[in-house]
This record gives sequence, structure tokens and C-alpha cells, in this order.
Amino acid sequence: MLKIAFHNSYKYALPEGHRFPMIKYELIPEQLLYEGTVNSDNFFIPDQLTSSEILLTHSAEYLQKLESQTLSEKEIRRIGFFHFKNFQTL
Repeated sequence: MLKIAFHNSYKYALPEGHRFPMIKYELIPEQLLYEGTVNSDNFFIPDQLTSSEILLTHSAEYLQKLESQTLSEKEIRRIGFFHFKNFQTL
């Protein structure tokens, strides 16, 4: 069975015209359900990643900066969330 990670907590309101259109993450599951491609059993809420899992794709330095919220302005802009500088759950 195809499993799709999705939860409403993934939604975050970004400014109009932001290059990362969050609305598509709401619309894709809705469309898949509407057209009958999947049913609600296909969706699951994933567990929080462990540091070990994050380190499979990110450097220890990046993880430390992310956890301590000390990413530089350049790093924040690079990932496209420049207005999240003080976003507490990042």
C-alpha cells in the first residue's frame, strides 16, 4: 500500500507570492482522495526524526545551528524562509 506522510500541522501560512507555495500541500492530498487514487488509510503522521536520522542528510554543524536557532541570515535566505528568523519551532 502506498503510504503518504501528511498532517495538518505541516501547514504554515506564508506571505502572498512566496516562492514556496504551501497551499499545494493541502491540495494534493485532497485531489488524490477526490479522484480515488488513494483513501484515508494511505495517509500517516510520521514520527519526529531523531538526530541520527537528520545527520544522514545534514551536517552536524547545520543541525546544531538549527536546534540553537543560530543560522546566519544567508543560510536562512538560502533555504527560503528568510522571514522565519525568530520562528520558535524551527
